[in-house]
Amino acid sequence: MPFRLQPTHYGTEPFYGCGAFKRTDVARMAKRSAQIKGSFIPSTDDHPAMREIFVAFAIEA
Repeated sequence: MPFRLQPTHYGTEPFYGCGAFKRTDVARMAKRSAQIKGSFIPSTDDHPAMREIFVAFAIEA
């Protein structure tokens, strides 16, 4: 069964509070997701930068 990831939307990191989320956290999430056995569904915006972060995965829009 796939699990759901919900990274911050691109550019909204500051709205979560001082240092709560950074863009590097999203990149780390993508890297860690590549190591799992199974599948996941990321819930994020369709932004070119997010596509670049998740480039290792098949993305359906």
